[in-house]
Amino acid sequence: MARRVSLVMTVTMTLSVGMITPGLAWSDTHERTEQALAAEIDQVLREHGGTKTAPNEITWHPEGAGTVVLSLPTASGTPSPVKDDPARYAYGCPVNWYCLYENKNFNGLKAAGETGPGAGRLLKWSRFYCDTGAKGRYLELGDYGFRDRASSWVNATSDRFVGVGNWRAFPKFDTLWYMNPNSAAGYVGDTNDDKADLVWSCTH
Repeated sequence: MARRVSLVMTVTMTLSVGMITPGLAWSDTHERTEQALAAEIDQVLREHGGTKTAPNEITWHPEGAGTVVLSLPTASGTPSPVKDDPARYAYGCPVNWYCLYENKNFNGLKAAGETGPGAGRLLKWSRFYCDTGAKGRYLELGDYGFRDRASSWVNATSDRFVGVGNWRAFPKFDTLWYMNPNSAAGYVGDTNDDKADLVWSCTH
C-alpha cells in the first residue's frame, strides 16, 4: 500500500541516498556523470522539445497555459538547499504545483528545506487538466520524458485532486491512483510502480 501523508504534518521517513561507486575517485565519477547528464538532456530535447532552463532542467509551456518542468539528477545526485521560504516546498515540490518522482521516497528529498530533483527525475506542472473526454485535456507524461517512471508523488495544491492513469488503448485507460490535495505518497505500490502514462486534475 502506498504511504500517504498530509503535507501539513511532520513526517519522519527513511530516505534513500545515492552513493559514490566504490573503487572510483569522486572526480572521475563526477566527470562521467556530467557527460551523462548532458547527453540525457540533449536526448530529451531531441525527442520532446522544450527549452533548457538550467544545466539539468527542461521547461515546456503547453498550449492553454501552465508550465511543465522536468529536472534530471545532477552530477552528484544530491539535493539543493531551498534558497527562499522552506515552507513553500514539500519534498522539493513548490506550493500550488503537482510533482511526480522517479524513485521511492521522493527521490530521497527531505520533507522540508530541500529542492529537487534528488536522486532521480522529477516532473512538476502547474496547470490542472479536468476534461478527460478529449485528447489534449490531460497531461500526457510521455510528452515530457516521464512515461512509466512514477514511483512517488506530491500534490501541493489545496483544492485539486489528481487522477493518474495507465493507457490501454486511446481513449481508454485504467485509473491507477488519486493524488489528494495537500497530500503525498512515498511509494505508489508494487502494482502501480512505473506504470503512469497520464494525469488529470479537477476541483476536489
